[in-house]
Amino acid sequence: MNPILEWKTMEYHHEPKSSDWFWALGIITITLIVIALMFNNIIFAIFILVSGLALAIHAWAKPELMNYSVTEKGVAIGTNMHLYESITAFYIEDLKHIEHIHPAIKSKILLKTNKSLFPLISIPISEKIDIKNLQSVLSKYIVEEKITETLSHKIMERFGF
Repeated sequence: MNPILEWKTMEYHHEPKSSDWFWALGIITITLIVIALMFNNIIFAIFILVSGLALAIHAWAKPELMNYSVTEKGVAIGTNMHLYESITAFYIEDLKHIEHIHPAIKSKILLKTNKSLFPLISIPISEKIDIKNLQSVLSKYIVEEKITETLSHKIMERFGF
């Protein structure tokens, strides 16, 4: 399938974490594990351990350079195609007002899907893409409506995730 529009950009803005950040994460994780064990809640202690490790791994990992494209069938993120049938709406969010958080990303597409596991997909847009053209292409296939990200997603972005 020939892409109508395509671009490459990092999958998300990576904020490098200092060694102090990792030490703080370790101290908080260990403290919560000790508290969970004091209440004889071993499953919660294991959950805290796994969560702390997952957070550390994600904070350490660098984002990949991803290929994004808009085709006649759907929106492709790398090798994953999101068909228009599963997308209920889109919104192009301007991020210029929060450049201190995302200096490299000026705007992004929010796709609302009918999937229960990933109901909202966020796609960074390259500066080389004409936003008006992208908006008109997507409008041919899906409805445009104001979509906002969840509060938890905004909080995680604020903390550099």
